Amino acid sequence: MQHPEHLHAGGELLIMPSYQVEIPRTTPQLYITGIYALNVQCPEGTTGDQHDVFHWFYRPGIREEAPTVTLGGSDELDTNAIYGDLGVYEGRERLLAKGLNIAPEIREVYVANHYRAILDLLYESLTHYGRVYNLTGATGDWLDTPEQRRFVLEQATRMAPYVDEESRIQLEQWVKKEAAGTPYPTP
Repeated sequence: MQHPEHLHAGGELLIMPSYQVEIPRTTPQLYITGIYALNVQCPEGTTGDQHDVFHWFYRPGIREEAPTVTLGGSDELDTNAIYGDLGVYEGRERLLAKGLNIAPEIREVYVANHYRAILDLLYESLTHYGRVYNLTGATGDWLDTPEQRRFVLEQATRMAPYVDEESRIQLEQWVKKEAAGTPYPTP
């Protein structure tokens, strides 16, 4: 799907087309997660991120390749052994309500709710970078109540056996800082 972006250059109005990221086939075990899922209104009604224009759309020429959505259950990010189908819902109608295009042959689109998206981002950060990266205040920014935050932090502790020792220390520090509502230091 193409969306024009209006830019002004030298007094002229320029229209720069942008394109929607492709929504792939999904299953309850292979689902849209991460920042993409945080930009979809989930059934629990949590706030999420709400910067979808920066994530669901891109302009050719700025990036070498078209971006792809983050898929939980993929080789790059798989928390299914930890969480099963926790927080994964069928969200095709929610994506359509955002004005996103989905190929007609794709009848169901599985998406992580905001709890699962945060947990997936946390796991990805710990396993790829060995530290918590860009998630300072995530539970405060993307969730709405102390109960929701507590639930995510309790679930986060379940990933400890699935990460190495240094990542486990980083995880424990992140959970403590998030629980206290204080910023997590980033190196």
